[in-house]
Amino acid sequence: MDSSLFRNVVVAVRFWKADPWGNGGTKRSAQIDEAVLKIRPDAQILEVVLPISLKEKLGVKTLLALIKHRPKLRLNFRLLMRGARDIAIIKKAIDEHKNRILAVVWEATPSFAPAITFNVPVLAFPHNIEALSATRKTLLGSNNPETALAAELAILRCATKVIAISNYDAVVLKNAGIDSDTYTYHPTLAVSNHLGEIRAKRRRLMREGSRYLILGSATNPVTAQGMHALLTAIKQYAWKSNVCFSVCGSGTDQLQKHAFSRLDVLGRVSDEHLSELLVQCQAAIIYQTEGSGLLTRIQELTMAGVPVIANAHAARGYAASENLTVRSSLEDIMATIDARSYAIPNLDDAPVWMPMPKSIISMLTQDIAARREHVGYTLP
Repeated sequence: MDSSLFRNVVVAVRFWKADPWGNGGTKRSAQIDEAVLKIRPDAQILEVVLPISLKEKLGVKTLLALIKHRPKLRLNFRLLMRGARDIAIIKKAIDEHKNRILAVVWEATPSFAPAITFNVPVLAFPHNIEALSATRKTLLGSNNPETALAAELAILRCATKVIAISNYDAVVLKNAGIDSDTYTYHPTLAVSNHLGEIRAKRRRLMREGSRYLILGSATNPVTAQGMHALLTAIKQYAWKSNVCFSVCGSGTDQLQKHAFSRLDVLGRVSDEHLSELLVQCQAAIIYQTEGSGLLTRIQELTMAGVPVIANAHAARGYAASENLTVRSSLEDIMATIDARSYAIPNLDDAPVWMPMPKSIISMLTQDIAARREHVGYTLP
């Protein structure tokens, strides 16, 4: 559609394009886009996708200007370089829309560029707190968790408003003096309807099976680490019941060494095959030992009517319920599966859609002429 038909533009700065059927990050982006357009149907979402690597040529003039902000932002040179490059990318992308920008949705936290490029509300939606993950803090240019966290918090303080994905992250931000609201993950309408169809099929089937599903993207180092530990525990446990397991998801082919008579590694499967697995499985198992944010697949599994068994860290941001059984250790998870002593959801209950926080709705409903200027750092 011709962008000139839209009077208002919401710029979404992120590392991947929104995709409601993709991975956890792209699904979160799609959720945000759908919610924004629900509030402002007269707006256009303009995606600016930033590269994660730092191989691109940098603008020296912009970099020198950024160095002046280094004491305020407490940033290392790597983050300054990232910001210099990203400012040039953003400015080029928004040039023809600059007088129609209503707000900025900022998801690419390691890049502080969005916070100092605009004089409109900058709404930060961090998918997680990168510095709290041993495998992702290097995105902040440091292997030292304290240095990485200080940089990340300094970057987030530049936003007009920070919206955490879970209460878990919101507590960390608030303890650091950053006022934040929580807008938890809920899939888009199309995905929600699909999950509702799976839920209905499970309700009609209503049979007790023996196959358990282990679903996740092993291309994510944190997810892969947890899956390795879980599959090792499954192989070593002395099972009394006749249970079996299926592992699937992007990159799970690397877990093939864990396969044995009770456990199949399927790798990446088609949408149709995944739907069949979700209908047929007895429950899903999730194990993770680090990271922040929220595991989107827990929300989707419970909406599909699939019981979820997870350790406390994997279930962060969720309350134990009839859809989710939380256990403290791998041994407890194995015993729970063996004894089938986990919660079974009421398949007649309909999931509830969660609206955006009121503070964000009020910012997005302002006209451009009445918008509040973002108080942050402005480049010369």
